[in-house]
Amino acid sequence: MTMYKRMTSLFCAALTVALLYADGIFTVPADANAGTRIEIDGNIDGDGEWGNAVRLTNFQLETKTGFANEQTTAWLTHDNNTLYIGIRMGATVLLQASNRDAKFLAEIMPGDKSRKVWEDDSVEVRLRPPWVQKLDKTSQFWMIVNANAATDSIAPKGMDRDWPSKGRIAAGKGEGFWAVEMAFPLNTFFKNGFSAKDLEGWTMNFLRFEKNLNEISSFANISGKDHYNTAYYATMTLASDNALPAIRMVDVSNGAALQPVQLEYMAARRLAGWYWGVTETVAQPKKRNESSKQAIFEVGKNSCPVQVTYEDKGHYNWYFYFMHSEAGKSICWFRTPNYPASSDIGPVSLQWRNPGDIRQICFNHKVLPPLANDTMKLLPHLGENILSVKTDGGSASSSIALKTQTASGMALPLMTWQYMDDDNGKWLPANVTAEPPSGWLTVAAPGTAAKNREFRTVLYDHVTSITWFGESQDISINADGTVAFFWEPNRSLIPWNKTDQSVELTLLLPEWLTVTGASSREVNGETTPYRINQKPLTNLYQIQQGKPVRNQKDGVTYNTVTISSDRLGEAFPDWDKEEISVYLRTRCLIGLQASADAAGKSGQIGYYVTVNARPEIARFRGVRGISALNGLQPKKARFTMYLNQFTNCGSTPMLKAALRTAQAAGTTEVFVDNTQVPVAPFNLGQSYFFHMRGGFGPMEANMTPAFAKMPWLRGWNSYANLVALNRLPEAWEYLDQEFDRLKKRSPYTTNLLLDYEFPPFKHYSDVSEATLKVFAEIYGITETPLNQVVIEQKYLEQWVDFRCKELAVSARKLRELAERHNLEFSIYGTPSPRWKKRYSIDWADIAHEGGLSHIYFGGVWDYHENEIAMKLAKDSNTAVLTSVHVCSTDNTGWSRGIIMRRFILARGGGVLLWYEKGFDGEMYQEIAAVTRLAAEYETFFQEGKAQAFGVRNGVLTYSAENTTPEEIQRVILGNVEPNIPGLIVYEHDGKFLAIAMNDTDKPYQARLALKKTAGIFRDAESDEEYSADKELTISIPRFSYRAFTGTLGN
Repeated sequence: MTMYKRMTSLFCAALTVALLYADGIFTVPADANAGTRIEIDGNIDGDGEWGNAVRLTNFQLETKTGFANEQTTAWLTHDNNTLYIGIRMGATVLLQASNRDAKFLAEIMPGDKSRKVWEDDSVEVRLRPPWVQKLDKTSQFWMIVNANAATDSIAPKGMDRDWPSKGRIAAGKGEGFWAVEMAFPLNTFFKNGFSAKDLEGWTMNFLRFEKNLNEISSFANISGKDHYNTAYYATMTLASDNALPAIRMVDVSNGAALQPVQLEYMAARRLAGWYWGVTETVAQPKKRNESSKQAIFEVGKNSCPVQVTYEDKGHYNWYFYFMHSEAGKSICWFRTPNYPASSDIGPVSLQWRNPGDIRQICFNHKVLPPLANDTMKLLPHLGENILSVKTDGGSASSSIALKTQTASGMALPLMTWQYMDDDNGKWLPANVTAEPPSGWLTVAAPGTAAKNREFRTVLYDHVTSITWFGESQDISINADGTVAFFWEPNRSLIPWNKTDQSVELTLLLPEWLTVTGASSREVNGETTPYRINQKPLTNLYQIQQGKPVRNQKDGVTYNTVTISSDRLGEAFPDWDKEEISVYLRTRCLIGLQASADAAGKSGQIGYYVTVNARPEIARFRGVRGISALNGLQPKKARFTMYLNQFTNCGSTPMLKAALRTAQAAGTTEVFVDNTQVPVAPFNLGQSYFFHMRGGFGPMEANMTPAFAKMPWLRGWNSYANLVALNRLPEAWEYLDQEFDRLKKRSPYTTNLLLDYEFPPFKHYSDVSEATLKVFAEIYGITETPLNQVVIEQKYLEQWVDFRCKELAVSARKLRELAERHNLEFSIYGTPSPRWKKRYSIDWADIAHEGGLSHIYFGGVWDYHENEIAMKLAKDSNTAVLTSVHVCSTDNTGWSRGIIMRRFILARGGGVLLWYEKGFDGEMYQEIAAVTRLAAEYETFFQEGKAQAFGVRNGVLTYSAENTTPEEIQRVILGNVEPNIPGLIVYEHDGKFLAIAMNDTDKPYQARLALKKTAGIFRDAESDEEYSADKELTISIPRFSYRAFTGTLGN
């Protein structure tokens, strides 16, 4: 057997184990001299004192896929007694030239416990030795530190919370970075000493909190995950010797690993092993590409080449790792986390017309090797990149001419250049001339007197912040449908909000896509009482159609649309007080519309920003046109679609397109704060958050004037106190008048939805003397003094019950008041009593007070809770909707089976479709499939006799004799998560609707026997007919269903 085959065999045996560690593996060799070489002073010498340490970098964003704009580098080493950690945080605001050092937050000083360290720019260290991993998943040694070396910390139970005080910590700042160095005795992390075995298999992570860009970044890949969950951390081993090299990672956040890069290392001994590079597509079906070669680590500081390869277009994850064989075992001792990449990431190619006239080229302040020919490649880093060119002699020395091409095949419009005026030492605008269609750009200094010139330009990479709709990497849009996404200009590396800057977003679109609109928020005092005396906000953004551009690589022509504003950066004193307000003011919603013939078409959407005419390298996302929507709007059942991203939308065409698509999907109500476009023509109702507080939106009752007249009415913060509200008749007189004003502010509103998920002592509550007196009288409490602390210790159950009953009384009165004003009043809450103490809501109390127009149920519950909740709803004449959520805190997935499951639980009442990023075409299709079935068989769901049948010997049988145990029937009919397949049958007026449900995360195949059918039954979606005499073999995808209908037999 060859060495390659032997190593491949070993690799295959260990591959599964290696892949389990998708968040990184690294080994830290022991360095006996670390303690004498490393000085803990906050001044990191990465190649000197930390030269033998493992170096980690390429931090990724916590909340979305991608590398952090501001990168962090960490060094780790140990000497078997002490763990040494150094961390350097790149900080653009600390560059002297940026003149933005005031943006850097380092206000909290050591010993100041009045404020939280994470309010500053800060970094966390999270460590879990093996013994801690036996505790709950949140137990860990946690420390956070800022640039002043102020710390906070937590330790596992039984250990010293202030464990960092046992070590040494120092911090410092430099040009474009801040840093911390720390040293901790290893005994700090153990109760009774430790052995070499105790230093193996730690889980750990570094988290960076950057305040200027509001970034949270992580060494381990925790994109979209809870950063407290240690299951996603990296694995670290502190080796007892120096047999393995210390890997010194290089920055690949700009796609460098797609080109050969030299991975640095420090090796005390020679080691022969194997290197593996892996890429895997994000989109299904996943495509995997692997490459391997022998890796030899020579003694000393050295480097070895690494590269991953990717052949297809699109988005993918990649990683590499090293293995070697020891005592017959394959050991993976280093593995990077999963890194995201795209086929449009890579070098920028520059072609020079007269390369002989070029004396020197600098890129990002580094002098590049002399030109070997007329073409060169640049690897930009994230953010701003500076290219400067010096000419040397020749007739054309006062000008340069170049062509550009990015990795995606697009030209880079470098239309803004400067030249150095030698007379006054200043950079002045150069003349730039484009030469279409050849693609050449000529850059010249005015006049020809000077033969030697220096030119410079700026280009950006990966600075655009876009929140895309949907969950898929490849965007899907329905034919004749619309989608929308957010562009966030102030969430980038560019200080765009200076008054001398203009920002544009250019979209490159296939011919079958158009832009329906682009809008920032519109807010004024006529619709928002809180802003009655403040300057109104109007739409900042304009749209301009540009000339088509051609991709130089694949020949595809794109239509260009530029979205810009000549008002961007103008002062809005009421809004520009803090970053979050600026973000809300300038966040731009952009709508895309697919043509009627888009089904089956595919392509890419390109996008890049231009800042003061300085361009970003275009990036691309795949886009697919899929079939048009064929949903149906039910007559009684309610399907409410979350369209909150269109709230305060300043583009009427975009909003109309969104409502038209919601109608085509079969929804009957939209959740949006809309005061511009009537929803009735689309056969839609309109709902939004209702509150009684400071008048922060059109559909809120503005309680500020009432608070001034009735101080007891004001509860926690600016919310109304329900205890006072229920006892002050004049408060209801005020609310009656306020509802008139609310109708005028929001004329298209049909339903007021109170989202009620509040803790016992906040929001619609207070602990004033008057409130506590009422509470004490009702529950016979005589203890004094009575306050929140006493209640929490002795009377919390009574207090929660008090809160719930006060809510129920208020809900009844609000429903009656809303009905007098031709409005519905509804509540979003949980039907499960298990959440009563957390959210201060009891559905039974509300139902006993007479119920609501609608109740929107969220969360997870079982059949027993569902049966009680539905009976209460029926007795109180309250319509029920259940909620499908897709969000970071409660991701229930998004498929037709999950939507149908919620519809069945609501007994055909309806579903709240809640998705905060915006729906894509595939999501709309799943919704449309359910609404069509719901509309065509509405009476079956609402009036039919429901039965459930389990699987018996691989067969789902619908017969007169139901042998399924009652417990299983109730689970299939009433659990939010039954986690088993089953058959639900509705009988009505001599006919039946049978739904074969697969409530599992794997495809399911079964035989279907509909024995109560009279001869023929058919597929409710395709209309294909089947004979009842034969069993039908069906395959049901994960979280999906198949529906059949027919006539009942004898």
